[in-house]
Amino acid sequence: MKQRNLHCPEVERLMNGKLPFVTLHGITIVIIVIILSCACLWCTGGKAWQITSDMIMHILNRMSG
Repeated sequence: MKQRNLHCPEVERLMNGKLPFVTLHGITIVIIVIILSCACLWCTGGKAWQITSDMIMHILNRMSG
C-alpha cells in the first residue's frame, strides 16, 4: 500500500533539499524592487525620500548591533 504524503508538494521538495522557485529567485526580485523604489524616491527627493532614508538607516543600525 502506498503511503500518502503528509505535506504539500512544496514542503516535500524543501524537506528533500530542493529549493522552490520562490526561494531561489523571489528574494532577488524583492531586493531589486526595493532598490528601484528607493532610486525613484531619491530622484524625486523631498519628504518621502527622507523618511525612506531614515528607515533604511534605522534597519541597518539594528542589524549591525
